[in-house]
Formats: sequence, C-alpha cells, structure tokens
Amino acid sequence: MQMSKEPKGLVSKTIYFVKVLDGLDKTKYIEEIIDDYEFVRSQHYPKATVKKFYELFTKLIKEFGH
Repeated sequence: MQMSKEPKGLVSKTIYFVKVLDGLDKTKYIEEIIDDYEFVRSQHYPKATVKKFYELFTKLIKEFGH
C-alpha cells in the first residue's frame, strides 16, 4: 500500500499548491487570500471561518513572503 505524498488539511494543501507557482502568481494568489479574509471579516462570517482564512494567510506569508 502506497501512502499519498499529498499533504492533508487546507493550509498544507494550499502551501503545497503555491510552491509550484512562479513568483508573480504566488503574489497574486496571496493577495486573493487576503481579499477573501477581509471579505469574510466584513460580512461577519463565523469566527471559525475567519480564523481559517487568517491562518492560511499568515502561513503563506511566513512561507513565501519576505
């Protein structure tokens, strides 16, 4: 039985996906995530949803932003 090398969880899968993008596409993708985060905050989505977008954004910045 072979184990999948694909990571589990939204954040891990997103980072795995973003790693293959070129620099400009990474930047655009991260900008879209912050736009989504700001939208869910402004629309008063449940705190768990807002927290997921925040966590995703912060992990992307730590991994790819300088």
